[in-house]
Amino acid sequence: MGLPSALEQWVDDNFPVQSRKELGHACLGFAGVLLVMTLTPIPVVGVFMNRSGLMMANILLVIGSLLVAGPGDVRRFMLAPKRRLGTFAMLTGFVLICKRWALVGFIVELLGFVDVFGHFLDSALGWLAPLMPRGVSGLLSALRRGIAAWVRMFQHLFGLRRAGSGA
Repeated sequence: MGLPSALEQWVDDNFPVQSRKELGHACLGFAGVLLVMTLTPIPVVGVFMNRSGLMMANILLVIGSLLVAGPGDVRRFMLAPKRRLGTFAMLTGFVLICKRWALVGFIVELLGFVDVFGHFLDSALGWLAPLMPRGVSGLLSALRRGIAAWVRMFQHLFGLRRAGSGA
């Protein structure tokens, strides 16, 4: 019995699935709050585009998604052929943030996020549109289309094609 299986058995014995999911949701919530705080230019707080805040939000996001969905499902989702470019961009953005290029890293990471989760944005905006004030849902949808256009331009400029995209 090697270390990974012994560790996995210990985790299964001491942390039931429900507890892991609750802890994962807490990590995702803290990551969201930290990301909003880091991206909001509040002079009193002074954490706008703070490298440490962005790194901690990324780490909490990864830990939370691993705890909620499980490592196998996360690996299959992120490394699917259609999402590999976005996953690579997200990892590249994280490395750039670690190398003290916070703004460039965040932009690269945002492009990767839109590439990986872009199809969910339209569904979420469609679901949230009746709850939003008039004009906000259209603005968010236009922003999403603009970012998706940047991703397509990036793919075209660097000769990167998605598997099965036909383009």
